[in-house]
Amino acid sequence: MKKIITLLALLLILTSCSKDIKETSEEIPIDEEVTEINLEDPFVASYAMEISDFRPYTYMHYEGKAILQNLHEGLYKIDEFGNLKPGIANGITVTEDDGYLIYRIILRDGVKFHNGDELTPEDVQYSIFRYTGLMPGIDTDNMENSKYWKNMINGMTSDGFKKGKVEISGSSEIILYLDDFYGEEVTSSILADTFIVPQGYTEEDQAKFPVGLGPYMFEEIDAHGTIKLTRFEDYYSKKPQIKNIEIANIPLKEDRITNFTKGSLHLIDSYPVLSGEEDLDNLSTDIYSLVFNVDDPVFSNIELREALYSGVDKNKIKEDVLAFSGAVAETPLSPHFSPYLEGLDIQKSYNPERSREIIAKNPEFKDEYLSIAYIEEDFLSKAIGEFVRYDLLTLDLQVELLPLPYEDFQKFILQDKAYGMAIVRFPGNHDPYRIMNRFTTRTRLNVSDFYQLDYNTFLTDDRNNYQGMFDMIKRDYPELYLVDPGTSFKINENFTGPKYYPYPYW
Repeated sequence: MKKIITLLALLLILTSCSKDIKETSEEIPIDEEVTEINLEDPFVASYAMEISDFRPYTYMHYEGKAILQNLHEGLYKIDEFGNLKPGIANGITVTEDDGYLIYRIILRDGVKFHNGDELTPEDVQYSIFRYTGLMPGIDTDNMENSKYWKNMINGMTSDGFKKGKVEISGSSEIILYLDDFYGEEVTSSILADTFIVPQGYTEEDQAKFPVGLGPYMFEEIDAHGTIKLTRFEDYYSKKPQIKNIEIANIPLKEDRITNFTKGSLHLIDSYPVLSGEEDLDNLSTDIYSLVFNVDDPVFSNIELREALYSGVDKNKIKEDVLAFSGAVAETPLSPHFSPYLEGLDIQKSYNPERSREIIAKNPEFKDEYLSIAYIEEDFLSKAIGEFVRYDLLTLDLQVELLPLPYEDFQKFILQDKAYGMAIVRFPGNHDPYRIMNRFTTRTRLNVSDFYQLDYNTFLTDDRNNYQGMFDMIKRDYPELYLVDPGTSFKINENFTGPKYYPYPYW
């Protein structure tokens, strides 16, 4: 019989929807051959890019994030409509007083970590301090959300921040006094994304064997790189129907297709999307961009960056690589955020006449050897890169593709800053303000090294002025936004009923 499951991104089962086995079986015609499935058998998905560190909210690719979202939870949950609801908290009240947002949080009784320890207010306090730099021996440089928590708890008073605090009241209540710089909406979304971990469990242990509060618990990563998860039987809320998940490391798309055809893989990514063949959600909030290294001697020339920016036909990428999935992106915000984009003056980037005009004025551009780095395990990056290269070749530029394994790509792009151009997939977020934050100085996701101190101030003083943000960034042409890839997959016929959201919900 078919089993109904819920999936996150391209990878993982989160939980079943409300139909049970009896209800599902009644929908199947009597003369239809039914394949019985054993719920003890693993559901097999795959990942392509290497995962070497499972510590919560270290910077990692979207595949790794999808796995961690099954293992961990924050104080809020995010439902399929993007609404915040108490998760491990029984209730949360928020008040404002003297420049602080005050969160009074009552924890649920009997919530347990995967190692059997009961959740305590001290664990919540530790988890928050983990992001702030207040815990000795914990490096926050490679940790997402750290900047936000540092500002809200331990910000520089010389920059106008108030020192926050985390108070414990009794055995189940925590009171957060947080600087109100980001406002309640953004601050609450940060709380949802702040995974709560046990204070007695070291960072080194989390890196190799993660322990959290989510509906699935980590079992092992075997010698072949297969990550094995199992249902957490002490999960405080509704438990998944599928007991075991295996996520196999299969870097090549061709191998994933072969395994899926043989039935040894139950779920594969599927692009281009042909109407009626795949289950899909058209928008993911992720963005693929062509990023320019503004510090590189060649790409420091803003006219070259503008010529490249104007020379790529993104609609062709959408039509041929994604087809019915995804959408062209003209801003750092995916079209998923259309309510924030309505009424704004957003110009389309593609203007090959402008590119040719600039190149005619600067014929030396044709003598430069330009390269586009991309993650070789990410087949979408490769496909997008080929289309970008083709368009730039038609402008008589010399362009080559530079595929790199994920770990090498990270070092090449983020540490060595040795690239000229790169195809980068920027992870989405349910909060558009936090997406725009990646262009602030000294932010790891500011890959191009776009540097505008005015932008930092603008983001502080006029945080809802997205038109102003877009215009300020475009002045420097640090990157070309390409597409939101959407999400598309094919799934084994024994499973159906997927749901999506950029963050997990149960």
